[in-house]
Amino acid sequence: MIDTGKERHAQEAINKFVQSSCAFLVPGIKDRVAREVGSGVIVCSRNGHHVILTAKHVAECAIREEYRLGFFKCSDPIPNFVAGIPTFPNNVDVALLIVKDNLTPPLNQLAISPELIPTSDQDIQDQDSLVLNGYPGQISYYNQEQNEQGFKVMSYWCLLSSNPLDERGRYRVEWKDAIVRGSNKHIDLPSPKGMSGGPLWRFRKPASGSIWSAGEAGKIVGIQSAWDRKKTVLIEPVQKWSDWFHKSIRKVDANYGDLGDKRK
Repeated sequence: MIDTGKERHAQEAINKFVQSSCAFLVPGIKDRVAREVGSGVIVCSRNGHHVILTAKHVAECAIREEYRLGFFKCSDPIPNFVAGIPTFPNNVDVALLIVKDNLTPPLNQLAISPELIPTSDQDIQDQDSLVLNGYPGQISYYNQEQNEQGFKVMSYWCLLSSNPLDERGRYRVEWKDAIVRGSNKHIDLPSPKGMSGGPLWRFRKPASGSIWSAGEAGKIVGIQSAWDRKKTVLIEPVQKWSDWFHKSIRKVDANYGDLGDKRK
Protein backbone atom coordinates (compact mmCIF):
# COMPACT_ATOMS: atom_id res chain seq x y z
CA MET A 1 0.00 0.00 0.00
CA ILE A 2 1.09 3.57 -0.67
CA ASP A 3 1.91 5.33 2.57
CA THR A 4 -0.65 8.15 2.36
CA GLY A 5 -2.95 9.36 5.12
CA LYS A 6 -5.86 7.41 3.64
CA GLU A 7 -3.76 4.27 3.31
CA ARG A 8 -2.47 4.56 6.88
CA HIS A 9 -6.06 4.87 8.09
CA ALA A 10 -6.95 1.72 6.12
CA GLN A 11 -3.98 -0.14 7.60
CA GLU A 12 -5.01 0.81 11.13
CA ALA A 13 -8.58 -0.33 10.44
CA ILE A 14 -7.33 -3.65 9.04
CA ASN A 15 -5.06 -4.26 12.03
CA LYS A 16 -7.90 -3.59 14.47
CA PHE A 17 -10.28 -5.82 12.51
CA VAL A 18 -7.99 -8.86 12.22
CA GLN A 19 -6.76 -8.61 15.80
CA SER A 20 -10.28 -8.54 17.25
CA SER A 21 -11.23 -11.93 15.85
CA CYS A 22 -7.88 -13.64 16.49
CA ALA A 23 -7.86 -16.12 19.39
CA PHE A 24 -5.11 -17.76 21.39
CA LEU A 25 -5.37 -21.32 22.66
CA VAL A 26 -3.41 -22.53 25.69
CA PRO A 27 -3.34 -25.88 27.49
CA GLY A 28 -3.95 -26.32 31.18
CA ILE A 29 -6.39 -25.28 33.85
CA LYS A 30 -6.90 -21.74 35.15
CA ASP A 31 -3.80 -20.11 36.70
CA ARG A 32 -1.45 -22.77 35.35
CA VAL A 33 1.44 -21.38 33.30
CA ALA A 34 1.01 -22.49 29.69
CA ARG A 35 4.05 -24.14 28.14
CA GLU A 36 2.87 -23.41 24.61
CA VAL A 37 0.26 -21.46 22.64
CA GLY A 38 -1.69 -21.88 19.43
CA SER A 39 -3.74 -19.42 17.40
CA GLY A 40 -7.08 -19.36 15.60
CA VAL A 41 -9.91 -17.16 14.42
CA ILE A 42 -13.35 -16.83 16.05
CA VAL A 43 -16.29 -17.57 13.74
CA CYS A 44 -20.01 -17.34 14.54
CA SER A 45 -22.35 -19.66 12.64
CA ARG A 46 -25.63 -18.53 11.14
CA ASN A 47 -27.51 -19.96 14.14
CA GLY A 48 -25.28 -18.24 16.68
CA HIS A 49 -22.88 -21.05 17.61
CA HIS A 50 -19.17 -20.19 17.86
CA VAL A 51 -16.19 -22.12 16.56
CA ILE A 52 -12.46 -21.50 16.46
CA LEU A 53 -10.91 -22.17 13.05
CA THR A 54 -7.36 -23.37 13.70
CA ALA A 55 -4.69 -25.89 12.67
CA LYS A 56 -5.45 -29.59 13.07
CA HIS A 57 -2.26 -30.23 15.06
CA VAL A 58 -3.38 -27.58 17.58
CA ALA A 59 -6.91 -28.99 17.81
CA GLU A 60 -5.65 -32.55 18.31
CA CYS A 61 -3.86 -31.40 21.47
CA ALA A 62 -7.24 -30.19 22.77
CA ILE A 63 -8.59 -33.73 22.36
CA ARG A 64 -6.04 -35.00 24.87
CA GLU A 65 -6.13 -32.23 27.49
CA GLU A 66 -8.13 -29.25 28.68
CA TYR A 67 -7.60 -25.99 26.79
CA ARG A 68 -8.35 -22.34 27.51
CA LEU A 69 -9.54 -19.76 24.99
CA GLY A 70 -8.22 -16.20 24.98
CA PHE A 71 -8.59 -13.22 22.68
CA PHE A 72 -7.25 -9.72 22.07
CA LYS A 73 -6.98 -7.74 25.33
CA CYS A 74 -8.80 -10.37 27.40
CA SER A 75 -7.83 -10.48 31.07
CA ASP A 76 -8.90 -14.04 31.82
CA PRO A 77 -9.01 -16.85 29.21
CA ILE A 78 -12.15 -18.99 29.08
CA PRO A 79 -11.39 -22.41 30.65
CA ASN A 80 -12.50 -25.83 29.40
CA PHE A 81 -14.39 -24.32 26.45
CA VAL A 82 -14.41 -27.19 23.94
CA ALA A 83 -17.73 -28.84 23.04
CA GLY A 84 -16.52 -30.71 19.95
CA ILE A 85 -13.56 -31.01 17.59
CA PRO A 86 -14.24 -31.60 13.88
CA THR A 87 -10.94 -32.15 12.05
CA PHE A 88 -10.21 -32.23 8.33
CA PRO A 89 -10.31 -35.90 7.23
CA ASN A 90 -6.88 -36.12 5.57
CA ASN A 91 -3.48 -34.46 5.87
CA VAL A 92 -4.66 -30.87 5.43
CA ASP A 93 -3.76 -29.14 8.71
CA VAL A 94 -7.12 -27.48 9.53
CA ALA A 95 -9.75 -28.10 12.22
CA LEU A 96 -12.49 -26.50 14.29
CA LEU A 97 -12.92 -26.20 18.04
CA ILE A 98 -16.61 -25.81 18.87
CA VAL A 99 -17.18 -23.47 21.82
CA LYS A 100 -19.70 -24.40 24.52
CA ASP A 101 -22.72 -22.14 24.05
CA ASN A 102 -22.87 -20.99 27.66
CA LEU A 103 -19.33 -19.55 27.35
CA THR A 104 -19.77 -17.51 24.17
CA PRO A 105 -21.07 -14.07 25.32
CA PRO A 106 -17.55 -12.49 25.36
CA LEU A 107 -17.10 -13.62 21.74
CA ASN A 108 -20.24 -12.08 20.25
CA GLN A 109 -18.62 -8.78 19.29
CA LEU A 110 -15.39 -10.39 18.09
CA ALA A 111 -16.49 -13.20 15.79
CA ILE A 112 -16.47 -13.01 12.01
CA SER A 113 -19.14 -14.53 9.79
CA PRO A 114 -18.55 -17.71 7.77
CA GLU A 115 -18.90 -15.64 4.59
CA LEU A 116 -15.38 -14.28 5.14
CA ILE A 117 -14.08 -17.77 4.37
CA PRO A 118 -14.70 -17.83 0.59
CA THR A 119 -16.20 -20.79 -1.24
CA SER A 120 -14.88 -19.88 -4.69
CA ASP A 121 -11.28 -20.02 -5.88
CA GLN A 122 -9.36 -17.14 -4.31
CA ASP A 123 -6.25 -16.11 -6.15
CA ILE A 124 -3.66 -13.76 -4.66
CA GLN A 125 -2.72 -10.86 -6.90
CA ASP A 126 0.38 -8.67 -6.80
CA GLN A 127 -1.52 -5.64 -5.50
CA ASP A 128 -3.24 -7.50 -2.66
CA SER A 129 -2.26 -6.86 0.93
CA LEU A 130 -1.63 -10.02 2.96
CA VAL A 131 -1.78 -10.04 6.76
CA LEU A 132 -0.80 -13.08 8.85
CA ASN A 133 -2.20 -13.00 12.36
CA GLY A 134 -1.42 -14.94 15.53
CA TYR A 135 0.20 -15.13 18.95
CA PRO A 136 3.93 -15.95 18.85
CA GLY A 137 4.96 -17.69 22.03
CA GLN A 138 8.29 -15.87 22.02
CA ILE A 139 6.65 -12.50 22.77
CA SER A 140 4.45 -13.77 25.59
CA TYR A 141 5.27 -12.68 29.13
CA TYR A 142 4.98 -14.05 32.65
CA ASN A 143 4.85 -12.08 35.91
CA GLN A 144 5.97 -14.50 38.60
CA GLU A 145 4.96 -12.29 41.52
CA GLN A 146 1.36 -12.03 40.31
CA ASN A 147 1.33 -15.43 38.60
CA GLU A 148 0.14 -13.61 35.48
CA GLN A 149 0.77 -14.75 31.92
CA GLY A 150 -0.03 -12.72 28.82
CA PHE A 151 0.07 -13.22 25.07
CA LYS A 152 0.48 -10.54 22.41
CA VAL A 153 -1.17 -10.70 19.03
CA MET A 154 1.02 -10.01 16.00
CA SER A 155 -0.22 -8.77 12.62
CA TYR A 156 2.47 -9.38 10.01
CA TRP A 157 2.00 -7.68 6.64
CA CYS A 158 3.69 -10.23 4.46
CA LEU A 159 4.48 -11.43 0.95
CA LEU A 160 4.37 -14.78 -0.77
CA SER A 161 7.80 -16.19 -1.51
CA SER A 162 9.10 -16.04 -5.07
CA ASN A 163 8.34 -19.78 -5.21
CA PRO A 164 4.81 -19.45 -3.77
CA LEU A 165 3.83 -23.13 -3.28
CA ASP A 166 5.63 -26.04 -1.63
CA GLU A 167 5.42 -29.67 -2.73
CA ARG A 168 2.16 -30.13 -0.77
CA GLY A 169 0.48 -27.13 -2.34
CA ARG A 170 0.84 -24.91 0.73
CA TYR A 171 1.54 -21.20 0.38
CA ARG A 172 5.09 -20.19 1.20
CA VAL A 173 5.14 -16.84 3.04
CA GLU A 174 8.35 -14.93 3.68
CA TRP A 175 9.36 -14.71 7.34
CA LYS A 176 12.22 -12.23 7.40
CA ASP A 177 13.21 -9.02 9.14
CA ALA A 178 10.31 -6.57 9.06
CA ILE A 179 9.88 -2.81 8.82
CA VAL A 180 7.63 -1.00 11.29
CA ARG A 181 4.86 0.59 9.21
CA GLY A 182 5.09 4.33 9.00
CA SER A 183 8.84 4.33 9.70
CA ASN A 184 12.11 2.94 8.40
CA LYS A 185 12.75 1.02 11.61
CA HIS A 186 13.74 -2.62 11.08
CA ILE A 187 12.77 -5.25 13.63
CA ASP A 188 13.76 -8.88 14.06
CA LEU A 189 10.73 -11.09 13.72
CA PRO A 190 10.14 -13.51 16.61
CA SER A 191 9.85 -17.21 16.00
CA PRO A 192 6.38 -17.87 14.51
CA LYS A 193 5.92 -20.85 16.85
CA GLY A 194 2.55 -20.24 18.49
CA MET A 195 1.02 -18.70 15.38
CA SER A 196 -0.03 -22.12 14.07
CA GLY A 197 -3.73 -21.95 13.29
CA GLY A 198 -3.63 -18.19 12.73
CA PRO A 199 -5.40 -16.83 9.64
CA LEU A 200 -3.82 -15.39 6.52
CA TRP A 201 -6.01 -12.49 5.42
CA ARG A 202 -6.15 -11.00 1.94
CA PHE A 203 -7.27 -7.40 1.43
CA ARG A 204 -7.87 -6.10 -2.06
CA LYS A 205 -8.17 -2.45 -2.98
CA PRO A 206 -11.74 -1.44 -3.84
CA ALA A 207 -12.79 0.13 -7.10
CA SER A 208 -12.24 3.87 -7.20
CA GLY A 209 -14.98 5.77 -5.38
CA SER A 210 -16.56 2.71 -3.74
CA ILE A 211 -17.27 2.50 -0.01
CA TRP A 212 -14.58 0.54 1.83
CA SER A 213 -14.42 -1.25 5.17
CA ALA A 214 -12.01 -3.85 6.48
CA GLY A 215 -14.83 -6.29 7.17
CA GLU A 216 -16.06 -6.05 3.58
CA ALA A 217 -12.64 -6.10 1.90
CA GLY A 218 -11.02 -8.93 3.87
CA LYS A 219 -11.12 -12.65 3.13
CA ILE A 220 -9.29 -15.49 4.88
CA VAL A 221 -7.17 -17.24 2.25
CA GLY A 222 -5.23 -19.64 4.45
CA ILE A 223 -4.44 -21.08 7.90
CA GLN A 224 -0.86 -21.21 9.14
CA SER A 225 0.40 -24.76 9.44
CA ALA A 226 4.18 -24.95 9.79
CA TRP A 227 7.53 -23.16 9.71
CA ASP A 228 10.74 -24.29 8.02
CA ARG A 229 12.77 -22.82 10.95
CA LYS A 230 14.44 -20.48 8.49
CA LYS A 231 12.68 -17.73 6.55
CA THR A 232 9.40 -19.29 5.43
CA VAL A 233 6.07 -20.14 7.04
CA LEU A 234 3.68 -22.57 5.36
CA ILE A 235 -0.03 -21.87 4.94
CA GLU A 236 -2.88 -24.25 4.07
CA PRO A 237 -4.74 -22.45 1.22
CA VAL A 238 -8.48 -21.94 1.62
CA GLN A 239 -9.11 -23.73 -1.69
CA LYS A 240 -8.20 -27.02 0.00
CA TRP A 241 -10.57 -26.81 2.94
CA SER A 242 -13.34 -24.23 2.39
CA ASP A 243 -15.95 -26.81 1.28
CA TRP A 244 -15.22 -28.89 4.39
CA PHE A 245 -15.40 -25.77 6.58
CA HIS A 246 -18.82 -24.69 5.34
CA LYS A 247 -20.22 -28.25 5.57
CA SER A 248 -18.89 -28.47 9.13
CA ILE A 249 -20.49 -25.14 10.09
CA ARG A 250 -23.84 -26.37 8.78
CA LYS A 251 -23.43 -29.59 10.80
CA VAL A 252 -22.71 -27.56 13.94
CA ASP A 253 -25.95 -25.64 13.41
CA ALA A 254 -27.93 -28.81 12.74
CA ASN A 255 -26.46 -31.06 15.44
CA TYR A 256 -25.04 -28.87 18.19
CA GLY A 257 -27.10 -30.42 20.99
CA ASP A 258 -25.89 -33.92 20.08
CA LEU A 259 -22.17 -33.13 19.95
CA GLY A 260 -21.21 -34.12 23.46
CA ASP A 261 -18.08 -32.91 25.19
CA LYS A 262 -14.97 -33.11 22.99
CA ARG A 263 -16.65 -35.39 20.52
CA LYS A 264 -15.48 -35.22 16.87
